[in-house]
Parts: sequence; structure tokens; C-alpha cells
Amino acid sequence: MIISKASGGGRLEKIASYARAKRVGPFAFVSGTTSMQSDGTVYAPYDTAAQTEYILKRMEEALHAVGAELSHVVRTRAYLTDMRDAGGFIKVHGEIFKGIEPTLTGVQAGLTTPGMMVEIELDAIVHTDAVYADNTPAEASSPQELESDAAEADGHSAEFKAKVVLEAMSGKLTLADLGAKHGVNPLLIDKWQREATNNMADVFSG
Repeated sequence: MIISKASGGGRLEKIASYARAKRVGPFAFVSGTTSMQSDGTVYAPYDTAAQTEYILKRMEEALHAVGAELSHVVRTRAYLTDMRDAGGFIKVHGEIFKGIEPTLTGVQAGLTTPGMMVEIELDAIVHTDAVYADNTPAEASSPQELESDAAEADGHSAEFKAKVVLEAMSGKLTLADLGAKHGVNPLLIDKWQREATNNMADVFSG
């Protein structure tokens, strides 16, 4: 299993013991990133669009450092100082992720540094699907094909499956987060959960 991490050179990374980016198997994550520059000043103060572009460029470099690409991003989270300025973020996000279309969450947060307008996190799953030069993905695999691919990789013990399924049923973590935790394709976890549910239904209907 691939496990790698990358530092962004931030002064708090060593103190707080965290990585700018980390990859476990196919799952890659980039820590919350702002427009704070190495000299301690904010890039493009009060300009949400410019800061978003700057941040996503830094995050792309962090992804590259752990063997991932922007085309692998499946989820973005943005923390905005003021939702009234969200338009600039939305415009740049839409341009950069055109054809990739990760899930997106945006919340208003109290970023305390004057002029700092946005902080962004990224989650990615490294895959081998073809992506065209303009970041338009190739024809997507059907759910049946994806499940078949995941099933081929299934080589886990019944005890391990039961443990993961119980965690999934608790609802405390998403399938993507569970996959990252255990190094398992989230599609496999979904398959195991459905199998367990069907087995329980058979017991009670018998």
C-alpha cells in the first residue's frame, strides 16, 4: 500500500504534527490551505477569486507531491470569511474543476487574519480513468462495472468485513473516510454493507 506525505513548509506543520498532503493507498488528502504566503503576508487581501486561484494552485502542487492530480479530486470544502463574497470562489472553482465536478461544501467561518477570505480542503481518489487535456473525463464506467472492479479486489477476511460494516452502519464516518482509514475501496464497503443488510433481511423473513 502506498503511504506518502508532503510538507508545505508551513511553520505550524511541525509543531502541530500534520502534513500538507497525505496519501494512503488510492486516497489523498490536502489540509486546509489559505492564501498566507511564506513571508507571513496574505496574498491578494480581500480578493476571494484571486485567493481561490492561488490556493488551488498550491494544492495542485501538494497533490503532485503525493502522486495525485486535480482530476482525482472528489470533494472540496471551502471556509469563507463572508458568504456574500462567495461568487469569486464559485467562479474560479467552476473554471478549475470543469469536467471534474467534485462534491463541494461551502461554509461561513471566522477566518481571523485581516484580508484572508477563504480556506480550502481537498479529498482525492487516485484512479487510472482517462482524462482529456481540457480535464473533461472520458466516458464514465457504469455502476455495475465499478462494482465488478471493486469485487475483483475483495480478498478480506469475514472478521475484517464485519468490523468495517459495523463502522459503516454507525454512520460516524463516510464511506470515503472509512476507505481511507482501512485502505479499502469505498465501493467494496458499500457492497459488504448491502450484503449484510440482505443477509439480515433473509434471517428475519425466514
